[in-house]
Amino acid sequence: MNKEIFFAMPSEKRVEVVNKMLQNASLKEVADKIGIAYSTFLKEMTVGDHVYIQRDNRYYKFIREDIVNPQFDSSESYCNC
Repeated sequence: MNKEIFFAMPSEKRVEVVNKMLQNASLKEVADKIGIAYSTFLKEMTVGDHVYIQRDNRYYKFIREDIVNPQFDSSESYCNC
């Protein structure tokens, strides 16, 4: 893969291809193989809410979950003393 293909590829497909490359190479080596700067590679890989998990050596889709914090009622006791 070259840099033109890398930048033209949809983010989902890009992550799929890069994850396959990461099976045999480091992040830096993948960036070098593509022919782009390491920092640019890292930035582009976050497009589409993807995150790199180092222990797995791969990218995953980050799923945002809106959590509504319940109102704290000071009259409630959380201690079973």
